Formats: sequence, C-alpha cells, structure tokens
Amino acid sequence: MNSTATEVFEGDDSQEALTRLGLSREIINNVLMKALDAALSCNDNDPITMAGMMLWGKGVRFFAEETRPIRWKRINEDNQALILNEDGSIAVTAASGDEDTGIANGSPCTNSQKGKTTIAACRDNRQFSFADWLDPAPAVDSTKVPGRSTWFLLMHRDKKANVLRAELSLPVNMDKDGYVVRWEKRIIFAPISFDSIPTISARGDSGPDGGNAQSPEVTVQITRLG
Repeated sequence: MNSTATEVFEGDDSQEALTRLGLSREIINNVLMKALDAALSCNDNDPITMAGMMLWGKGVRFFAEETRPIRWKRINEDNQALILNEDGSIAVTAASGDEDTGIANGSPCTNSQKGKTTIAACRDNRQFSFADWLDPAPAVDSTKVPGRSTWFLLMHRDKKANVLRAELSLPVNMDKDGYVVRWEKRIIFAPISFDSIPTISARGDSGPDGGNAQSPEVTVQITRLG
C-alpha cells in the first residue's frame, strides 16, 4: 500500500487548493447549503435512508448546476454520476462519508461500498496500490482524458453537533470490502450548521429526524357557477 502522507488543506489553504481545480469556496458552499437543505426537508414520514440519498443525489445535481457557468458538464460513466471540467482533466462525484469526514486530522472513509468505476478512478489517480484481489483492475468503458483525476465531495451529517461536515478529496485506495479508505489530498471545508438553512423554520419541520412538518393554512374561495 502506498505510504505517502495525505496532504490536507484547510482555512486559507483550502481556497488555494480549490483555485488549482478551477473552483471556489463560494461554489462549494452553495452546493453544500442546497444539498443540506434538501436532506433536512426529510422527516420521519420518509424512508430512513431518504435524507442520506437526498444529500448525495442533490449534491451531484447542485454541483453540476453551480459549475455550469464555468463550463463544467454532467455525465454518467459506467453508472457513476460525474461532473467534468471543461477540458475533461478533472472529475467530481458526491458521496456520503463517515464521522471523520471534514476533520483535518481524521481518516475518513466512504459510507457505502464502491465498484469498478471507483477502483479505476483510484488507479488513475496514480497512487493506487492493488492488492491481490484487485489485480488486474477491472476494465471500465470510458472516453476519459488520460491522467484525469477524480475527486469525491464527501459529506457527513453530524446529528449530535447539528452540522454538515464536508471535504473535496482525491481517493487513492480501497479496502477489501470496497470502501474508499485512503486519500492523497483532502480539501477541508468549514462545518455548516443546520440552523443556518433559512427554509427550515419556514417549512415548520424539524429535519431528517423530526416528524413535525405542518402544511401552511390555505383558504380556498369557492364560486358557485350558474
């Protein structure tokens, strides 16, 4: 396994690292705020996994929408949702991470198992060291640019602290169960409080663990015909 230390960027260094990718903290913050808002719209009447699915799925959508003005584009590659920069040299996807996500001295891993597309991405990120069970790497049909780097926007809802923690990180290794466990670079973002989402109080619900959503009172005027 590659023993190179993970490079971590936080604070002012995170903006510099994002600039190298053609991104900004404003773009990332907009993505995270919108994705969190979508997740917090869920309550106890939703399936238990819905909030996590909303965070991941809307994370992909809003990343695509926020980067469209700078000519990034959304594609599906072997059933993986990706957003590519203009020249195709950088790809980003979203994923939910464990409790170490967004903590500079943590060692985060993905919350779900990944398949051959992520295995290939780790390999192409040029730091992947294959264990016997992964050698040779499975073939993936792709028209990707040689040397393309694939980044994960990792997100974790810390329900005890009432914050969303996130990072944009470059995966380089997976364990035998298919979880990404090693990252070459990690760009850490400031936590976002659930309370900072303005639509929560307007909706009248209490987020993904609440069941207090109420519909607004509506007055309907009926006019008799004839």
